[in-house]
Amino acid sequence: MLTALRLALVFSNSLSPIDRDKFHAVISNAGKDSPSLLGIGKQAASKDARRCMAAAVGLLNVFGEALNAQQAGPT
Repeated sequence: MLTALRLALVFSNSLSPIDRDKFHAVISNAGKDSPSLLGIGKQAASKDARRCMAAAVGLLNVFGEALNAQQAGPT
């Protein structure tokens, strides 16, 4: 329970500086037009997007380690 509370606090601190207007604009435009693959690639190559992708991959690694430890535990 303590770990879940700690994770919730970390995520809330990480998400608090996100501009709500920009977030709303991205979400509302997601279904309207389909960008080209090149356009998506240009957006993914930005410094901010790469930083976010690195954080996401790091979280996936931590989650995978936890799953492996759980699976290797007592059966």
